[in-house]
Amino acid sequence: MNVAIIDIGTNSFHLIIATIYKNNYKIIHQVREVFHLRKNSESKSYTIDNEKIIEGIDLLINFKDISKNYNAKIFAFGTSVLRDAINKDDFINQVKSKCDIEIYVLTGEEEAELITHGINYHYDVENKNLMIFDLGGGSTEFVHLNKNEIYFKKSFNIGAVRQTQKWFSNYVFTSENIVNCIKDIENEIKELNTDVELVYGIGGTITALTWLIEKNIYNREHNFKVIPNYLINKNDFIFVKELIINSAINNNLNEKIGIDDNRLKIIVAGTLIVDYIFNKFNCESIIAAGISIRESFLIKNFLA
Repeated sequence: MNVAIIDIGTNSFHLIIATIYKNNYKIIHQVREVFHLRKNSESKSYTIDNEKIIEGIDLLINFKDISKNYNAKIFAFGTSVLRDAINKDDFINQVKSKCDIEIYVLTGEEEAELITHGINYHYDVENKNLMIFDLGGGSTEFVHLNKNEIYFKKSFNIGAVRQTQKWFSNYVFTSENIVNCIKDIENEIKELNTDVELVYGIGGTITALTWLIEKNIYNREHNFKVIPNYLINKNDFIFVKELIINSAINNNLNEKIGIDDNRLKIIVAGTLIVDYIFNKFNCESIIAAGISIRESFLIKNFLA
């Protein structure tokens, strides 16, 4: 059986198509389209512009056509970008009418819990005390998992796109607005238990950081592929963080950082969030899990 999972996120729309076996799955096709339904993040709630609705529907029509080619049944969900939208029902109804795709909007807690399914499936964490975070465009989810029991789960309105739009809207980086962004992150993310053994990270920023470490520290080509179970040690992260921030302030990020332009625009804010997490948990490393919320959704609904 083939299934198509559509993830409507703050930074991009994603499609994965996977073949489901008895106890396993294989991703056979995937598409990422960078697209911002939300124009700014000055307030928690916002209204999706009509132009953005039309553009979003066009993307979803294309995703549906691709899914048909694989004879895949479609399942679609939205994250914080739809949770925050005042007119999300209008968008959802238009998508249903014009694309015949039903979108389920995850709550923050559902999104947080969802990532545990991917971690539990791919990693042996049954007797471990760990924190998992999923750093997205509009929000970051945290789950404290201890011996397979969830002790804490919450979604915070902090994300790579949200913070970029709020503090670096014109992509001008100064010491002042970087400090203001850091203070905002610290103010938003407070109530986290720091007594954990391991920290797992998920999301585009985490993946991009693995590429930057590979290129700038170890001089290895990454080819923009996900590297599962990649250990980001603190010293490597600090080196890359300083490279990113200094390059941003000196207005030469394009020359120094080897990632695509769309990720480049939000890498400073994403890196500041990861820096907060390193400091908050006082950890020597973060494990880049190399899985996505889309895979976690698939695992929960078809393999769990």
